[in-house]
Amino acid sequence: MSHKIESTGLPGAVSTPRSVRGSEGASVSALPSAPRQRDDSLRLTDDARLVTDIRQAAAGIGDVDAGRVASLRQAIDNGQYHADASVIAAKLLRVEWQLAAA
Repeated sequence: MSHKIESTGLPGAVSTPRSVRGSEGASVSALPSAPRQRDDSLRLTDDARLVTDIRQAAAGIGDVDAGRVASLRQAIDNGQYHADASVIAAKLLRVEWQLAAA
């Protein structure tokens, strides 16, 4: 015996009406006579909004400057580059505060 799938089973999916035999042998429609109207909606969490904002901001950033990276690596290798820990810490804290406030 073979079965034909006429619907995805998803809410709001459209399927074609088919007839089924009731207990008395009369033909009965398998779908309601009037389709229900559904209002679809989407609610984003704060985290989802934050991810969207970060993706949009990252899209505006250009590619990595390979020349700048090579220059910094050379300076580090030669001992000529010194990172200021207080500046790095301040920037990390600023990012954390911005993320917490979003």
